[in-house]
Amino acid sequence: MPKTAVPADKRIVQVEKEISPIVAKAESITIKDEKSMKEATELLSVVNQRLDAIEAEKKTITDPANAILKRERARWKPTETMLESAVSILRKGITAYQTIAKRKADEAAAKITEKVQAGKISAPTAIRKMGEIDGPAEKVKSDSGSIAFRTEHKFEVLDHTKLPWAYLVPDESAIRTAMKDGLKLPGVRYYTEEVPVNRR
Repeated sequence: MPKTAVPADKRIVQVEKEISPIVAKAESITIKDEKSMKEATELLSVVNQRLDAIEAEKKTITDPANAILKRERARWKPTETMLESAVSILRKGITAYQTIAKRKADEAAAKITEKVQAGKISAPTAIRKMGEIDGPAEKVKSDSGSIAFRTEHKFEVLDHTKLPWAYLVPDESAIRTAMKDGLKLPGVRYYTEEVPVNRR
């Protein structure tokens, strides 16, 4: 089935036609002296004015839409919170039961394997005993639905001081706060950049 062509938005096409020469000029400019700096300042102001205008036009649609979304989300939030709490409780209980039951079944199977390897029981006996292990169901069905399980590998850091340095992520937010407070940390390069603030 052929794809239906999306009709062009006439307003977007019009704006893009108007801004194309400005964008092309911004992409090609080289700032090398006071004259080109002034030209770049003018372009930056014009481009930002265009962005401001687009934002204002968008807001005529998005502000009312966002107000409706906010009201509707607030209306349902208490009920959703109750249901989400129930989901969380059920998921935790199901996960705990299934995890423990599977661990017990895996341990029982490992013991049988060890006995076979040690020559304490025969392979046919091991197969029979493996079949007798009362492991948890891999899928549970009910009238309203079903659940299956996937094994997720997780971790918990017990001692940060023992982690290799490559796994310690710098807290950039805390470093920035320290810098603002005048605290310079070892292992950090401090430098300045002259960043333009465009008023238009």
